[in-house]
Order: sequence, then C-alpha cells, then structure tokens
Amino acid sequence: MLHPTLEILVQMHEGDADGIAQAGLRFKREVLPLPVWILGTQMPGPYGQTRTDTFMQAGSGEELPHWCVYVNEADAIADAGQTGYFVAGFRFLMLLPDSADIAVALIDGEHAITLSPQFLLSLHGLADMDQLDTPMTAAQIDALTFAANTFAIHARAYCANQAQVECLHLALLIRAGVTAKLLASLSATDAAMHGAALAELGKQFLPPRCGFAWERAGVDSPVEDSVKGTRPCYSRHEAQDWWSKLKRAFNDPKVAVIRTEGHSNIVEPR
Repeated sequence: MLHPTLEILVQMHEGDADGIAQAGLRFKREVLPLPVWILGTQMPGPYGQTRTDTFMQAGSGEELPHWCVYVNEADAIADAGQTGYFVAGFRFLMLLPDSADIAVALIDGEHAITLSPQFLLSLHGLADMDQLDTPMTAAQIDALTFAANTFAIHARAYCANQAQVECLHLALLIRAGVTAKLLASLSATDAAMHGAALAELGKQFLPPRCGFAWERAGVDSPVEDSVKGTRPCYSRHEAQDWWSKLKRAFNDPKVAVIRTEGHSNIVEPR
C-alpha cells in the first residue's frame, strides 16, 4: 500500500483532469506541511545561514542522477550509513535545483517514485500559488537583488577556479512582484556537476523565497531565453591583461533583473 504522500503525487502525475485537481488540493493541504528525510548534511554556513549538502545518487543507463528523499525517518536511517541525513519540510524540495539533469527519488520502504525536474517545477508553481496574495515589498525586492549580487560574487570566484567553465550568465526573474528565481546559463564541460555546485552556492546565499534554475548555454529553454543578451557574470574569454584583471577585482558582478508584469522587462545593472 502506497504512503499517502506517494499516492497523491502519483495521482497528480497520472490522473485525469478531475483527479489531478483533487490531488492538487490534497497536495497543498496534506503534503506541503509534512517533513521529509534527505540523505546529506546540514551545517552552519556564512552570514548566519545554513549550508546544505545533499547526497546525489548516480543514475543507471539513461536515468537521471537523483536525490534520495524519504517519507519516514526509519528508512533514512537504514540507508544513510556514513552519508548522514537531515529532516526538512516537503517545501524544501521546491528549493532543489530544477535543472534538466537532476531528479528526486521519493522513497517509502520498498516503494519509490521518481519526481522529474519538470514535475518538481510544476509542484513549485503550485506551491507559489499560496503566496499570490502576499506581494513582495520594495525592501524585499532590494534584499533579493542584494542576495543575487552576493551570489554572483561567489559564483564568479567558483567559475574562475574551474578550468571546465567557459561562461556564466545570471539574471534575477521577479514575476509580478510575487515570486523570484535566479536564472543561470552555464557554458561548461560537465555542466551537470558545475550546475549542481552553483545550486549549492544558491542554498548558501539566496533567501528561501528565491528559487534557482540553471541550464546549459545554447539549449532552447525558458532559462536561456531569459538570460541571453545579458552581460556575463564570468567569461574565460575576458581580457587577461593586468589592467582588466585589476578592474574586475574592484568591480563586483551585478545581476540583471527581469521584472514581469504581464510582459518582459530586462533591467541591466549599471
């Protein structure tokens, strides 16, 4: 017999229109408030935040790599070994990177279902609907922009130390003053590894109300469509003369802000 959480998610994924609508109501009422147990560790991070390292299980064949998430603690204890585990609200899964390369395995004893990145994104959107009546204030948007620029500083430093990374574009998408997501377009060899590393940085420097999504540069996707044309946060092809390096050392990267109020309006940083 499936755990109610798995049952609801299966119904949302496979049911007809009426079943999906009913399951969606149950999801917000019964699933979102629940705890889940995730393989990985949490420890104090910089700026008073918590550093979270999730354990990623490699996929077999054409399967995507995935995070191992449990609906009861006993299963997490049995599988954790030296990896460790931590408890979080189901909403935490909404903060996991929704790239095209990583899924979530939701486990209950011998039963397990895989939540694809696309399905997680739809759940994220459903969870966001609860916040539609609480628009962000100007001060909150300013704080988001500051956090995104802080993330950009650390992301540029990470990329500069990775020979495989060619270029990184960032843009902060703010939808109707209600939800926000930092978008990243990444050009790199082994982009999945570096995208996951940037997502971990996001967990350190981005507030809970700001999501994070990345995509390989050149891929036809909403992320790529949003960030192309913005100035790069990092490029390995930048001038390497001493004057250019000096200017970069004293000029932190600024993230372009995209505000959508029924239309797209890209605000480039000065």
